[in-house]
Amino acid sequence: MAKPEDQEVLIMDAPKWSITPRERVLEYIKLRSEHKTATMKEIAGMMDLTSNGLYVALRKGIQGGWLKYSDPAERFEMEIVPKVVDNIDHYINLKDKQMTIEAAKGAGIFKTHQAVKVENDTPQAVLALKIETVPGTDIKIAAGSIVGKAREEINEHN
Repeated sequence: MAKPEDQEVLIMDAPKWSITPRERVLEYIKLRSEHKTATMKEIAGMMDLTSNGLYVALRKGIQGGWLKYSDPAERFEMEIVPKVVDNIDHYINLKDKQMTIEAAKGAGIFKTHQAVKVENDTPQAVLALKIETVPGTDIKIAAGSIVGKAREEINEHN
């Protein structure tokens, strides 16, 4: 009979499909605590998953009630935003007019103006003009903008 120390132990990685969402979430939590500044995409790469694959596992944990975020920003991103998107989808499917318009606005479909893209980085000249007059003189002021050549006042009495 073979002794336990004589037996060879084979360790195989489990196929991706055999790992439960709960195990993925536990691995994510472990990696998140070890790599505090890593993005979700980077952690997914460490887990040999796509960002979407990790996101799906995390969503299952949230929907199952066994994953809860304590950080308000993460909670908003992972728990609230998906509900907002689901609600938008629901009302869009009902062909709700107001939701359709608001979603279109958010997507930038109704652009009211478009910024002109300037390619050069040359500084723009700013012109400031201060006019001082002698007290007691009669001043004529013309409102408006000067474009090109300034208007000249013609005195017809000379």
